[in-house]
Amino acid sequence: MRRPDPGTPPAVAPKTREGYVTQERSYKLITPLFGGGVTPQQPDPVTVVRATSIRGQLRFWWRATRGGKYATPKELKDAEGKLWGTASDADSGGPSLVEVALRSWTPLDQVKMFIPDTRNPRLTVGEPKSPYSYVAFPLNETKGSVYENIQFTISITFPDTAQDRLDVEAAVWAWETFGGIGGRTRRGFGALELVQVNGIAPDDRPQARCEDVMRWLRQRLDSYTTGAILTMEWPQLAADTLLVITQPNKSPLECWKVLIKQLREFRNRQANKWPDADSVRRIAGQSYKGKSAIPAGHNIFPRAVFGLPIIFHFKDNNRGNPDDATLQGAAHERLASPLILRPLACAGGRYVGMALVLNGPKTPPDGLKLKGYTPHDPLTIKLTDEEAKPIQSLNGKTNVLRAFLDYLEGASKP
Repeated sequence: MRRPDPGTPPAVAPKTREGYVTQERSYKLITPLFGGGVTPQQPDPVTVVRATSIRGQLRFWWRATRGGKYATPKELKDAEGKLWGTASDADSGGPSLVEVALRSWTPLDQVKMFIPDTRNPRLTVGEPKSPYSYVAFPLNETKGSVYENIQFTISITFPDTAQDRLDVEAAVWAWETFGGIGGRTRRGFGALELVQVNGIAPDDRPQARCEDVMRWLRQRLDSYTTGAILTMEWPQLAADTLLVITQPNKSPLECWKVLIKQLREFRNRQANKWPDADSVRRIAGQSYKGKSAIPAGHNIFPRAVFGLPIIFHFKDNNRGNPDDATLQGAAHERLASPLILRPLACAGGRYVGMALVLNGPKTPPDGLKLKGYTPHDPLTIKLTDEEAKPIQSLNGKTNVLRAFLDYLEGASKP
């Protein structure tokens, strides 16, 4: 039975609370929205974006900016619960000190389906011919769509104390700058541009020059993060977080396409001789296209630092290559990528591309496994100097994420 249309909820004015401050913040999306609703790969049928999702994003970015001073996950969880709330039970729990409410949004009938090439309206964003397909591959099989022309306004109410203001504003700034809404935000979908705060346009954006944007980001990271990071058990930001800014453009999509193109070229197996495929052959005990020698070496999967799972698809598996294989965590299948790619709004209606690497775990705490196989030797992401040499895009470096940022910086120079 089809659920009836609940209609558009009425607008509700924010409440005034003594000892609290309320900000109204308006946004527009500068890249398409990937999902974001209760149905996978679809926007919410009522509000397009959801306040609960935004709250979840803010909690994540609070941990990323303010979590460095906590030595254990329990310490972090206790501090997070005091500000952002916890589920109530017989002995503990309590409401959040921060209230997030959705005030206005683009009606669903005004949201447009994003077409990656206006000359070919049938082309979907996940298809191989799309310039976005490398980061939208889940949509290739489903032929799903993403959406644009989305704006919304939220109100955020929080205690008007110096510490709470710093904690909340740090989370909000990091969410606006590095996060987004919907799915696949670390690959640039659902990227935000702040339009107004309490009805006034922001006036503190940097000029669209790489050095100005970098200085602006470093200053704010220094202000909003906690200094030394005591543990790497969750994703975090720091004043010296690895990041690269690419050349400015009037179009955020053009900036985004540059980032995607460079990531695709950097990770290209055929051009760079990554050892991952030979590691799968070694574990499976199968040679390459019927050759007698199984590849020698270690079970190295350096591209796992870009996130898990990774699906390996071999051509000609009837000629000796293994069947498809999936690299994942030994106990937890997924590991979110520490690499963030997205455009960033600057002054004067211009944009730059930004790549950033979150501090934190690069592999699952329980280790790696190749689904369906039991290797004799452990799986690793670490390369030796000798193992890094054949991989052209690494340029001799063994730190894959740092090497990608160097590769991107070199490719984006005028």
